[in-house]
Amino acid sequence: MSAASTCTKQAAGETPNLRSSRTRAESAMVYAVIPFNRNGAILGILRIAFKAFFEYVREETFGKFGLQQIQVDCAFIGEMVRDFLENEDASVLDSLLDEVVASAQMRCVDPVLMEPAMVEAKCEEKKKTFRFE
Repeated sequence: MSAASTCTKQAAGETPNLRSSRTRAESAMVYAVIPFNRNGAILGILRIAFKAFFEYVREETFGKFGLQQIQVDCAFIGEMVRDFLENEDASVLDSLLDEVVASAQMRCVDPVLMEPAMVEAKCEEKKKTFRFE
């Protein structure tokens, strides 16, 4: 399952999965001790950055298109970091990004998420401009 569909499905209202995702995101120790290696450093930096992104989103109010932009951005970031991390670590970061989308959806005046296929298409289109094929 891609990061785009994960973000969209969980934020779209799959209540048990959303609760589970929230629990994982909240229980993830953002400032935990990390192993002294490349993967650990990347994971530590991204956990802090994604948690800061979540805190920023939690304090803002979004329109429909702002929410959809956050949704696409989180899906794209999730796909990009998978190349640098192990699967288990990537799933921790996916849960933090899912929490960002869910928070943006709660803070949106017109919460309409994009279809997963559309989010995936936008991510693929953007990857081509970066030449990440």
